[in-house]
Amino acid sequence: MTRKEMLKQMGLTHEELKELLLKLAKLRASLNDHQRAVLDKSLPAHVKAAKTFGVDVTAGDLQELLDAEVRAEVPGGFIALALVAFQNK
Repeated sequence: MTRKEMLKQMGLTHEELKELLLKLAKLRASLNDHQRAVLDKSLPAHVKAAKTFGVDVTAGDLQELLDAEVRAEVPGGFIALALVAFQNK
């Protein structure tokens, strides 16, 4: 599945995804260590998150959603992306 197809399935534009990930990263950064640990443990494994897009989608494919621009601006973006992907279905 291409990056464009994943964005379409989520119903987000590139800018909307970037904004969402920035907000999630800010939320995560605002938590104390115990709260952050609970949040992190509640997230699905990257492989499981990828499968919310379809059985043939890999964690590597999911990582492709984070292009260089997003990776540079969103700390912990892959964790946030796992949450976004998991909630897709």
